[in-house]
Amino acid sequence: MQVSASVRDIKTGATDKLSWSGNSQILGMNPTKQDIKNRIVDLQSQVIAFKESGFAQFGADNLPLFGPPNGFGVMQLDNSPTPTARQIWDWMQNVDAGKAKFVAGQRTIGQHYANLIAAHPQLAALTSDQIKFASYQYFNSGNNGFYWIPNASFDGWVKNSSNTFTAYGDDAVRIEGLVSSGTPPAGWQ
Repeated sequence: MQVSASVRDIKTGATDKLSWSGNSQILGMNPTKQDIKNRIVDLQSQVIAFKESGFAQFGADNLPLFGPPNGFGVMQLDNSPTPTARQIWDWMQNVDAGKAKFVAGQRTIGQHYANLIAAHPQLAALTSDQIKFASYQYFNSGNNGFYWIPNASFDGWVKNSSNTFTAYGDDAVRIEGLVSSGTPPAGWQ
């Protein structure tokens, strides 16, 4: 079997075309954690990258990092939306798509809670801390249950106890707090 691939050195930008025969694989090489953090910039997306992959695009086998149920790469992109081949193999594309997914999720939860408040005017707006928990959780679970639900009298918010994904939001907020206080968790550096 003859295989050809166009390659680009991520450090220098140099490109080349490689060809080979036989049973070979195309393998990837992880950028540094700092390269990933520099690309991400905002702390919340960095926390997601840390939680999802430990800032890695490729696993020990140098193939795209896969995590159940369907996640790939630094941001563990899965079915919402399904990642492209480039987002699976190119860490920069993966990070950019993950950041876009996070921002889209923030808009979705903002609209969701605005709709609830419009239907129940006695509900207060979520605090910035409540939005933070909800944003992290939504990245991990999407519409599979929002982090906050109205309490029984519809005059306040309670954590959604039937949502198995809220632990993700809790842990992400904990990690963000550690990084912000200058005591990041092991593996952050």
